[in-house]
Amino acid sequence: MLVVGSRHIRRGMRWSALGGPSQHALHAQQRLAHARTSTSSSDKPTLSFSLNSPRPYSAGASGFLGALKKTQERFTSALTQLTQGGVNDSVLKQVEQTLVAADVGVETATYLVGRVKSSCNSKSTMEDIQKVLKAEVEQVFKSVLPMQKVGWALLGENMDGPNQNDKPKRRGRVPKKPQVLFVMGPNGVGKTTTIAKLCHRYSHILNAKGSEGSEKKVVLAAGDTFRAAAVEQLQVWGDRLDVMTVTADDMPSPQTIDVFRKAVDVAKSENASLLVCDTAGVLPSNTKKMKELGELRDKSGKIKPGAPDGVWIVIDATMGNHTSLEYVQSFAKQTKATGVVLTKLDSSSKGGVAIGICHTVGLPILYVGVGEDIAHLEPFDHGAFIESLLSTDQ
Repeated sequence: MLVVGSRHIRRGMRWSALGGPSQHALHAQQRLAHARTSTSSSDKPTLSFSLNSPRPYSAGASGFLGALKKTQERFTSALTQLTQGGVNDSVLKQVEQTLVAADVGVETATYLVGRVKSSCNSKSTMEDIQKVLKAEVEQVFKSVLPMQKVGWALLGENMDGPNQNDKPKRRGRVPKKPQVLFVMGPNGVGKTTTIAKLCHRYSHILNAKGSEGSEKKVVLAAGDTFRAAAVEQLQVWGDRLDVMTVTADDMPSPQTIDVFRKAVDVAKSENASLLVCDTAGVLPSNTKKMKELGELRDKSGKIKPGAPDGVWIVIDATMGNHTSLEYVQSFAKQTKATGVVLTKLDSSSKGGVAIGICHTVGLPILYVGVGEDIAHLEPFDHGAFIESLLSTDQ
Protein backbone atom coordinates (compact mmCIF):
# COMPACT_ATOMS: atom_id res chain seq x y z
CA MET A 1 0.00 0.00 0.00
CA LEU A 2 1.40 3.35 -0.98
CA VAL A 3 1.42 6.00 1.69
CA VAL A 4 1.66 9.74 1.49
CA GLY A 5 2.93 12.30 3.99
CA SER A 6 0.54 15.23 3.94
CA ARG A 7 0.78 18.61 5.61
CA HIS A 8 -2.74 19.46 4.48
CA ILE A 9 -4.69 16.59 6.01
CA ARG A 10 -2.59 16.40 9.14
CA ARG A 11 0.83 17.97 9.33
CA GLY A 12 3.74 15.57 9.73
CA MET A 13 1.65 12.42 9.20
CA ARG A 14 1.67 10.00 6.29
CA TRP A 15 -1.56 8.83 4.75
CA SER A 16 -2.50 5.94 2.53
CA ALA A 17 -3.37 6.27 -1.13
CA LEU A 18 -7.03 5.91 -0.21
CA GLY A 19 -6.94 8.84 2.18
CA GLY A 20 -6.83 6.97 5.51
CA PRO A 21 -3.92 6.85 7.94
CA SER A 22 -1.17 4.29 7.26
CA GLN A 23 -0.08 1.83 9.91
CA HIS A 24 2.81 4.17 10.69
CA ALA A 25 0.77 7.34 10.94
CA LEU A 26 0.30 7.12 14.69
CA HIS A 27 4.06 7.23 15.11
CA ALA A 28 4.70 10.03 12.64
CA GLN A 29 4.67 12.80 15.20
CA GLN A 30 7.20 10.94 17.35
CA ARG A 31 9.38 10.38 14.29
CA LEU A 32 9.23 14.07 13.42
CA ALA A 33 10.17 15.07 16.97
CA HIS A 34 13.04 12.61 16.92
CA ALA A 35 14.19 13.89 13.52
CA ARG A 36 14.38 17.44 14.83
CA THR A 37 16.58 16.52 17.78
CA SER A 38 18.62 13.47 16.79
CA THR A 39 21.66 13.55 14.56
CA SER A 40 23.56 10.60 16.02
CA SER A 41 22.22 7.84 13.79
CA SER A 42 23.89 7.22 10.46
CA ASP A 43 20.45 6.74 8.92
CA LYS A 44 19.33 10.25 9.92
CA PRO A 45 20.23 13.48 8.17
CA THR A 46 23.22 15.21 9.75
CA LEU A 47 22.97 18.55 7.98
CA SER A 48 22.46 21.52 10.22
CA PHE A 49 18.94 22.72 9.64
CA SER A 50 17.23 26.08 9.50
CA LEU A 51 14.18 27.39 7.72
CA ASN A 52 15.48 30.93 7.79
CA SER A 53 16.20 32.65 4.50
CA PRO A 54 19.19 31.16 2.66
CA ARG A 55 22.48 32.84 3.34
CA PRO A 56 23.39 35.39 0.68
CA TYR A 57 25.93 34.60 -1.98
CA SER A 58 29.40 35.14 -0.59
CA ALA A 59 32.50 36.20 -2.45
CA GLY A 60 34.55 35.92 0.71
CA ALA A 61 35.70 33.09 2.91
CA SER A 62 32.41 31.21 2.75
CA GLY A 63 29.92 30.23 0.09
CA PHE A 64 30.89 29.24 -3.45
CA LEU A 65 34.30 30.90 -3.53
CA GLY A 66 35.09 29.68 -0.05
CA ALA A 67 34.41 26.14 -1.24
CA LEU A 68 36.96 26.63 -4.02
CA LYS A 69 39.71 27.66 -1.62
CA LYS A 70 41.51 24.30 -1.58
CA THR A 71 41.41 23.99 -5.37
CA GLN A 72 42.49 27.60 -5.80
CA GLU A 73 45.47 27.27 -3.46
CA ARG A 74 46.70 24.11 -5.14
CA PHE A 75 46.15 25.35 -8.67
CA THR A 76 47.49 28.90 -8.43
CA SER A 77 50.47 27.83 -6.34
CA ALA A 78 51.54 25.37 -9.01
CA LEU A 79 51.09 27.87 -11.85
CA THR A 80 53.03 30.67 -10.17
CA GLN A 81 55.98 28.36 -9.61
CA LEU A 82 56.42 27.78 -13.33
CA THR A 83 59.34 29.39 -15.10
CA GLN A 84 58.88 32.88 -16.49
CA GLY A 85 61.23 32.19 -19.39
CA GLY A 86 58.56 31.92 -22.05
CA VAL A 87 56.56 29.00 -23.37
CA ASN A 88 58.53 25.89 -24.24
CA ASP A 89 57.95 22.15 -24.05
CA SER A 90 59.01 22.03 -20.41
CA VAL A 91 56.57 24.76 -19.39
CA LEU A 92 53.74 23.16 -21.38
CA LYS A 93 54.42 19.86 -19.66
CA GLN A 94 54.24 21.55 -16.25
CA VAL A 95 51.00 23.30 -17.18
CA GLU A 96 49.51 19.98 -18.24
CA GLN A 97 50.61 18.32 -15.00
CA THR A 98 49.08 21.17 -13.01
CA LEU A 99 45.76 20.79 -14.81
CA VAL A 100 45.72 17.02 -14.34
CA ALA A 101 46.59 17.42 -10.63
CA ALA A 102 43.56 19.71 -10.27
CA ASP A 103 41.41 16.88 -11.70
CA VAL A 104 40.68 18.60 -14.99
CA GLY A 105 41.34 15.27 -16.67
CA VAL A 106 43.90 14.14 -19.24
CA GLU A 107 41.69 14.72 -22.29
CA THR A 108 40.70 18.24 -21.24
CA ALA A 109 44.21 19.09 -20.03
CA THR A 110 45.66 18.02 -23.38
CA TYR A 111 43.10 20.16 -25.19
CA LEU A 112 43.83 23.24 -23.07
CA VAL A 113 47.61 22.86 -23.37
CA GLY A 114 47.19 22.58 -27.13
CA ARG A 115 45.37 25.90 -27.15
CA VAL A 116 48.12 27.47 -25.04
CA LYS A 117 50.77 26.16 -27.41
CA SER A 118 49.01 27.59 -30.48
CA SER A 119 48.40 30.98 -28.83
CA CYS A 120 51.69 31.62 -27.03
CA ASN A 121 55.37 31.76 -28.00
CA SER A 122 58.83 31.92 -26.45
CA LYS A 123 58.23 35.50 -25.32
CA SER A 124 54.93 34.80 -23.60
CA THR A 125 54.72 35.18 -19.84
CA MET A 126 52.86 33.13 -17.26
CA GLU A 127 50.22 35.86 -17.28
CA ASP A 128 49.74 35.22 -21.00
CA ILE A 129 49.29 31.52 -20.33
CA GLN A 130 46.69 32.24 -17.66
CA LYS A 131 44.80 34.54 -20.03
CA VAL A 132 44.63 31.82 -22.67
CA LEU A 133 43.53 29.20 -20.14
CA LYS A 134 40.92 31.58 -18.78
CA ALA A 135 39.46 32.26 -22.23
CA GLU A 136 39.40 28.58 -23.20
CA VAL A 137 37.82 27.41 -19.95
CA GLU A 138 35.20 30.13 -20.33
CA GLN A 139 34.33 28.76 -23.77
CA VAL A 140 33.97 25.28 -22.29
CA PHE A 141 31.44 26.53 -19.76
CA LYS A 142 29.62 28.73 -22.28
CA SER A 143 29.11 25.70 -24.53
CA VAL A 144 26.80 24.17 -21.90
CA LEU A 145 25.25 27.43 -20.67
CA PRO A 146 21.91 26.93 -22.50
CA MET A 147 21.46 23.56 -20.76
CA GLN A 148 22.50 25.13 -17.47
CA LYS A 149 19.79 27.79 -17.79
CA VAL A 150 17.18 25.12 -18.51
CA GLY A 151 18.23 23.31 -15.36
CA TRP A 152 18.07 26.47 -13.27
CA ALA A 153 14.62 27.30 -14.66
CA LEU A 154 13.35 23.95 -13.38
CA LEU A 155 13.89 25.18 -9.83
CA GLY A 156 12.78 28.72 -10.60
CA GLU A 157 16.27 30.17 -10.65
CA ASN A 158 16.82 33.42 -12.47
CA MET A 159 17.78 32.45 -16.02
CA ASP A 160 20.09 35.45 -16.37
CA GLY A 161 22.51 33.99 -13.85
CA PRO A 162 22.82 32.64 -10.32
CA ASN A 163 22.28 34.64 -7.17
CA GLN A 164 20.12 37.27 -8.89
CA ASN A 165 16.77 36.19 -7.51
CA ASP A 166 16.16 39.52 -5.84
CA LYS A 167 16.03 41.21 -9.23
CA PRO A 168 13.01 41.14 -11.58
CA LYS A 169 14.75 39.42 -14.47
CA ARG A 170 13.12 37.32 -17.16
CA ARG A 171 12.15 33.74 -16.48
CA GLY A 172 11.25 30.76 -18.64
CA ARG A 173 7.83 29.65 -19.82
CA VAL A 174 5.26 28.60 -17.24
CA PRO A 175 5.28 24.77 -17.40
CA LYS A 176 2.40 22.39 -16.91
CA LYS A 177 2.32 21.16 -13.32
CA PRO A 178 3.98 19.26 -11.92
CA GLN A 179 7.43 19.48 -13.38
CA VAL A 180 9.34 16.25 -12.83
CA LEU A 181 12.93 15.96 -11.68
CA PHE A 182 14.74 12.64 -11.33
CA VAL A 183 17.82 12.67 -9.11
CA MET A 184 20.29 9.87 -9.81
CA GLY A 185 23.83 8.90 -8.93
CA PRO A 186 26.09 6.23 -7.46
CA ASN A 187 26.03 5.14 -3.84
CA GLY A 188 27.38 7.39 -1.12
CA VAL A 189 27.53 10.73 -2.95
CA GLY A 190 24.93 12.50 -0.81
CA LYS A 191 22.01 12.11 -3.18
CA THR A 192 19.22 12.17 -0.59
CA THR A 193 20.61 15.12 1.35
CA THR A 194 21.14 16.95 -1.95
CA ILE A 195 17.43 16.48 -2.67
CA ALA A 196 16.68 18.07 0.70
CA LYS A 197 18.92 21.02 -0.13
CA LEU A 198 17.28 21.42 -3.54
CA CYS A 199 13.80 21.45 -1.97
CA HIS A 200 14.90 23.99 0.60
CA ARG A 201 16.36 26.25 -2.07
CA TYR A 202 13.31 25.83 -4.30
CA SER A 203 10.86 26.85 -1.59
CA HIS A 204 12.88 29.93 -0.70
CA ILE A 205 13.31 31.00 -4.31
CA LEU A 206 9.53 30.96 -4.64
CA ASN A 207 9.16 32.76 -1.32
CA ALA A 208 11.55 35.43 -2.59
CA LYS A 209 9.26 35.89 -5.59
CA GLY A 210 6.39 36.57 -3.22
CA SER A 211 4.44 33.53 -4.40
CA GLU A 212 1.68 32.09 -2.28
CA GLY A 213 -0.30 28.90 -2.12
CA SER A 214 0.09 26.01 -4.51
CA GLU A 215 2.93 27.46 -6.58
CA LYS A 216 5.50 26.57 -3.96
CA LYS A 217 4.30 23.03 -3.29
CA VAL A 218 6.78 20.21 -3.70
CA VAL A 219 6.17 16.47 -3.59
CA LEU A 220 8.96 13.97 -2.94
CA ALA A 221 8.89 10.43 -4.30
CA ALA A 222 10.97 7.96 -2.28
CA GLY A 223 12.04 5.97 -5.30
CA ASP A 224 15.02 4.21 -3.72
CA THR A 225 13.03 1.06 -3.03
CA PHE A 226 16.16 -1.03 -2.42
CA ARG A 227 17.39 0.75 0.72
CA ALA A 228 15.01 1.29 3.61
CA ALA A 229 17.33 3.82 5.26
CA ALA A 230 17.12 6.05 2.18
CA VAL A 231 13.32 6.07 2.34
CA GLU A 232 13.37 6.89 6.05
CA GLN A 233 15.91 9.65 5.52
CA LEU A 234 13.79 11.23 2.79
CA GLN A 235 10.71 11.02 5.03
CA VAL A 236 12.58 12.79 7.82
CA TRP A 237 13.60 15.59 5.47
CA GLY A 238 10.06 15.77 4.11
CA ASP A 239 8.75 16.32 7.63
CA ARG A 240 11.40 18.90 8.41
CA LEU A 241 10.77 20.83 5.21
CA ASP A 242 6.98 20.40 5.43
CA VAL A 243 6.97 18.56 2.10
CA MET A 244 4.78 15.58 1.23
CA THR A 245 6.64 12.31 0.73
CA VAL A 246 5.22 9.41 -1.26
CA THR A 247 6.61 5.98 -0.32
CA ALA A 248 5.94 2.32 -1.08
CA ASP A 249 5.14 1.24 2.50
CA ASP A 250 3.51 -2.20 2.73
CA MET A 251 3.63 -2.67 -1.03
CA PRO A 252 5.00 -6.09 -2.10
CA SER A 253 8.04 -5.91 -4.40
CA PRO A 254 7.73 -2.18 -5.08
CA GLN A 255 9.47 -0.62 -8.06
CA THR A 256 10.50 3.00 -8.48
CA ILE A 257 8.02 3.43 -11.32
CA ASP A 258 5.18 2.41 -8.97
CA VAL A 259 6.16 5.07 -6.45
CA PHE A 260 6.52 7.61 -9.25
CA ARG A 261 3.08 6.80 -10.66
CA LYS A 262 1.39 7.44 -7.32
CA ALA A 263 3.52 10.52 -6.68
CA VAL A 264 2.31 12.03 -9.95
CA ASP A 265 -1.30 11.50 -8.87
CA VAL A 266 -0.61 13.08 -5.49
CA ALA A 267 1.25 16.02 -7.04
CA LYS A 268 -1.63 16.68 -9.42
CA SER A 269 -4.26 16.46 -6.70
CA GLU A 270 -2.28 18.87 -4.53
CA ASN A 271 -1.56 21.20 -7.46
CA ALA A 272 2.15 20.87 -6.70
CA SER A 273 4.54 22.60 -9.06
CA LEU A 274 7.50 20.25 -8.61
CA LEU A 275 7.87 16.50 -8.14
CA VAL A 276 11.34 15.33 -7.14
CA CYS A 277 11.94 11.60 -7.45
CA ASP A 278 14.79 9.91 -5.60
CA THR A 279 16.30 6.77 -7.16
CA ALA A 280 18.47 3.90 -6.01
CA GLY A 281 22.20 4.50 -5.85
CA VAL A 282 23.75 2.55 -8.70
CA LEU A 283 27.32 1.92 -9.81
CA PRO A 284 27.89 2.02 -13.58
CA SER A 285 29.29 -1.52 -13.41
CA ASN A 286 25.80 -2.76 -12.47
CA THR A 287 24.51 -2.87 -16.02
CA LYS A 288 21.13 -4.31 -15.01
CA LYS A 289 20.32 -1.51 -12.58
CA MET A 290 21.67 1.13 -14.97
CA LYS A 291 19.36 -0.21 -17.65
CA GLU A 292 16.43 -0.01 -15.22
CA LEU A 293 17.18 3.67 -14.61
CA GLY A 294 17.06 4.27 -18.35
CA GLU A 295 13.74 2.43 -18.56
CA LEU A 296 12.41 4.50 -15.65
CA ARG A 297 13.15 7.64 -17.60
CA ASP A 298 11.40 6.31 -20.69
CA LYS A 299 8.35 4.99 -18.84
CA SER A 300 7.84 8.19 -16.86
CA GLY A 301 6.72 10.02 -19.99
CA LYS A 302 3.84 7.59 -20.42
CA ILE A 303 2.62 8.35 -16.92
CA LYS A 304 3.14 12.10 -17.04
CA PRO A 305 3.46 13.44 -20.62
CA GLY A 306 6.67 15.36 -21.10
CA ALA A 307 8.37 13.83 -18.09
CA PRO A 308 11.01 14.03 -16.98
CA ASP A 309 11.79 17.73 -17.18
CA GLY A 310 15.22 17.06 -15.75
CA VAL A 311 17.53 14.16 -14.91
CA TRP A 312 20.29 15.28 -12.59
CA ILE A 313 23.33 13.27 -11.62
CA VAL A 314 24.83 13.80 -8.17
CA ILE A 315 28.62 13.37 -8.05
CA ASP A 316 31.06 13.68 -5.15
CA ALA A 317 33.84 16.18 -5.97
CA THR A 318 36.31 14.18 -3.89
CA MET A 319 35.96 11.08 -6.08
CA GLY A 320 38.67 12.06 -8.52
CA ASN A 321 38.41 12.91 -12.19
CA HIS A 322 38.63 9.42 -13.65
CA THR A 323 35.87 8.02 -11.44
CA SER A 324 33.68 11.10 -11.76
CA LEU A 325 33.90 11.16 -15.55
CA GLU A 326 33.24 7.43 -15.77
CA TYR A 327 30.13 7.78 -13.64
CA VAL A 328 28.80 10.86 -15.40
CA GLN A 329 29.41 9.38 -18.85
CA SER A 330 27.62 6.16 -17.91
CA PHE A 331 24.60 7.91 -16.42
CA ALA A 332 24.43 10.40 -19.28
CA LYS A 333 24.43 7.63 -21.86
CA GLN A 334 21.89 5.44 -20.08
CA THR A 335 19.48 8.05 -18.71
CA LYS A 336 19.92 11.03 -21.05
CA ALA A 337 20.91 13.14 -18.05
CA THR A 338 20.54 16.90 -18.32
CA GLY A 339 22.88 18.18 -15.63
CA VAL A 340 25.21 17.50 -12.72
CA VAL A 341 25.16 18.48 -9.05
CA LEU A 342 28.67 18.44 -7.59
CA THR A 343 28.75 17.76 -3.85
CA LYS A 344 31.52 18.29 -1.28
CA LEU A 345 33.27 20.95 -3.33
CA ASP A 346 34.41 22.52 -0.07
CA SER A 347 36.22 19.29 0.89
CA SER A 348 38.13 18.87 -2.35
CA SER A 349 41.31 20.41 -3.74
CA LYS A 350 40.39 19.05 -7.16
CA GLY A 351 37.48 21.22 -8.25
CA GLY A 352 38.86 21.14 -11.78
CA VAL A 353 36.63 18.12 -12.32
CA ALA A 354 33.89 20.64 -13.15
CA ILE A 355 35.83 21.67 -16.27
CA GLY A 356 36.43 18.06 -17.27
CA ILE A 357 32.77 17.09 -16.96
CA CYS A 358 31.58 20.02 -19.07
CA HIS A 359 34.26 19.54 -21.74
CA THR A 360 34.28 15.74 -21.98
CA VAL A 361 30.64 14.84 -21.35
CA GLY A 362 28.95 18.07 -22.46
CA LEU A 363 26.75 18.42 -19.39
CA PRO A 364 26.49 21.56 -17.24
CA ILE A 365 27.31 21.76 -13.56
CA LEU A 366 24.03 23.07 -12.16
CA TYR A 367 24.63 23.27 -8.43
CA VAL A 368 27.50 22.70 -6.03
CA GLY A 369 27.49 21.63 -2.40
CA VAL A 370 29.56 24.13 -0.44
CA GLY A 371 29.03 22.95 3.13
CA GLU A 372 26.95 20.86 5.50
CA ASP A 373 24.18 23.35 6.24
CA ILE A 374 20.82 22.87 4.52
CA ALA A 375 21.36 26.20 2.73
CA HIS A 376 24.83 25.25 1.51
CA LEU A 377 23.86 24.50 -2.07
CA GLU A 378 24.50 27.18 -4.67
CA PRO A 379 24.20 27.55 -8.45
CA PHE A 380 27.48 26.88 -10.21
CA ASP A 381 28.81 30.29 -11.19
CA HIS A 382 31.36 29.62 -13.92
CA GLY A 383 32.51 33.24 -13.97
CA ALA A 384 33.39 33.19 -10.28
CA PHE A 385 34.97 29.77 -10.73
CA ILE A 386 37.27 30.98 -13.50
CA GLU A 387 38.21 34.16 -11.66
CA SER A 388 39.05 32.17 -8.56
CA LEU A 389 41.35 29.75 -10.36
CA LEU A 390 42.78 31.76 -13.23
CA SER A 391 42.63 35.44 -12.41
CA THR A 392 45.77 37.25 -13.54
CA ASP A 393 45.35 39.72 -10.67
CA GLN A 394 46.18 37.20 -7.96
